Amino acid sequence: MGIKLENVAEEKAKSTAKKKLPSKVVTQVDNTPADVVKYVSEGRDLYFGDGEEFLELPAEAYKVLPQNLKVRYDMAKRITLGDDVVDTVDSGIKGFKLPFEVRPESAGAQLAVRGKKKGFDYHWARPDKFEKHLRDGWVVDHDESTSTKYDESCSYKTVGGQKSPELILLKRPKKIGVQKKADAKKRRDMSVQGAQNDFRQSAESLGVKPLVDETNG
Repeated sequence: MGIKLENVAEEKAKSTAKKKLPSKVVTQVDNTPADVVKYVSEGRDLYFGDGEEFLELPAEAYKVLPQNLKVRYDMAKRITLGDDVVDTVDSGIKGFKLPFEVRPESAGAQLAVRGKKKGFDYHWARPDKFEKHLRDGWVVDHDESTSTKYDESCSYKTVGGQKSPELILLKRPKKIGVQKKADAKKRRDMSVQGAQNDFRQSAESLGVKPLVDETNG
């Protein structure tokens, strides 16, 4: 008939994704590289969690990403590594634009925390993520020694006022953050190793000698 079966299957998967599956997906460390490949094949609008939620992809999974998703992935990876991405985005990076005007000085003035206590990490959290942060060991900062440029008249610090705060200042001991990062790295490493093993087994079952690149390209 001149139509490849794999093409039919791919179009069917994309059609099913559009009808029944959420169009937007954010991958996190608890996902697998196989999930990412599946989301791409389904035509989903894919985003990548950063920081502790960043999922490291093996080279074979990274290579199947369309160019716009590679840009998103690379940006999430840079944020995870602690790179200053604001200047890069502000100067213009092909395929990536922020949906708002970048004003680092204004944001920095609001978010700068004075009087931080030694041995603690501080984090501005969105209210809708509050419960998750509590489970991860964060607590609301009620310390009177800490302050911000725009302190409100209450025992905790916010950005955007008190009645409907946009951000709330949290803190937790640094040792918790260190352990969380170590645990996340261990899960990422296991995920990458598992994906590579699956790739090798699949290739060998087809009688093909697998060449697995250990880098992300």
